Amino acid sequence: MKKILIILVGGNFLAQIINAIFIPVSTRLYGPEDFKNLSIFVSILMIISTVGGLRFDAAIVKSENREEADGLLTLAIGSACAVGAAVLLALVVIQLSGIYELAYYYWLLPFLIVAIVAYNGFHKISNINSKFNKLAKSRVSQAVLGNATLSLWGWLIGTSFGLFLGYSLMYCAGIFILYSKVKVPKVAALKQIVKKYADYPKHSVTETLADVTGYQLPIALIGIYIVSNLAGYLFIAIKVMNLPITILARALSSFYVVKIREEKEDFSLDKSIVFCLIIGLLALFGCSVIFHQFSGLILGKDWNGFGNILFLLIPWFAMQFVTIVFNSVFYIFSAERFISRLQIITNVIRVLLFIVALVLDKDNIILYLSLINFMFYVIWLMGIRVVFNRAKVLKGNQVIA
Repeated sequence: MKKILIILVGGNFLAQIINAIFIPVSTRLYGPEDFKNLSIFVSILMIISTVGGLRFDAAIVKSENREEADGLLTLAIGSACAVGAAVLLALVVIQLSGIYELAYYYWLLPFLIVAIVAYNGFHKISNINSKFNKLAKSRVSQAVLGNATLSLWGWLIGTSFGLFLGYSLMYCAGIFILYSKVKVPKVAALKQIVKKYADYPKHSVTETLADVTGYQLPIALIGIYIVSNLAGYLFIAIKVMNLPITILARALSSFYVVKIREEKEDFSLDKSIVFCLIIGLLALFGCSVIFHQFSGLILGKDWNGFGNILFLLIPWFAMQFVTIVFNSVFYIFSAERFISRLQIITNVIRVLLFIVALVLDKDNIILYLSLINFMFYVIWLMGIRVVFNRAKVLKGNQVIA
């Protein structure tokens, strides 16, 4: 297990070191206004692509054999192609109708929806087959290709499209590393797989759509309704705070997926939560201190004062760190219906609270956003514990019987 964790942390660490090195490059090639537009684009992309595969890609972690995994991946990519085609049609209608002046980079959306779903599917297949070296290499390839693209484009051509293209590659590059031959099951087998995993399109889509909308919509609204470049600052702040999450939380998540699957109800959840919370707080606080002290030097003169935002975000990202690590508990213990209800209710409340805060006091909107997200992830963590403890009780009853 320690070797697995070292491989995963090492790959993610190298990828995030590359991302961290290129942050000062990107903030000098592109201004806060460019990142403001990027934040809106990314929010839309994430909302659509996360459910573009009808969550069949997420179900791969529960597949019992490679045939099922290949079938789920086939269904996910097929669904993403249909969603991508629908988005392309919508873009064409908007462009021809003149309802809205469509920015050129939105034409990347249909391709990226399919690419992101494919990457997520191959990532999960590699995970359950313990191909941890490939997972680490894919993270590095994403960082290298994405950052190299946005930097070279900005330096040689100087238009903001390089920023969108580079960040798009960060989300979906690495497919060529994770790719493995997929044997598409016959139609009858696919129907059986759809029937077996029907809870994912029925419940997980709604739950995940609520989650990603609750997370991304406030960022998009800040970009749309606040005249200043606050959304651009927030985008880079989230990128900085995501450094420890991507380095540590994602690696820990892959590690605990295997550990929880093996130990199931015997796994010590509470001790692991405390351990991960301490790691997350230390890492987030360290990032905040560094960027607070040297934001102008690191990012450029247009970003002076940026570091103040980071300390406001620590409560939000500390709880997000822990929930990312243990989110797999819901799927391992087949609690899709439970999380569907939990996600819908809490995310509706999250968005409504944010809108109220935006209307009443937009000057302090980052503080409100952080506190709202902190409360959301606290509730989410409580849900993880409820599902896990309920599974232990059920096991105990079975043993007694």
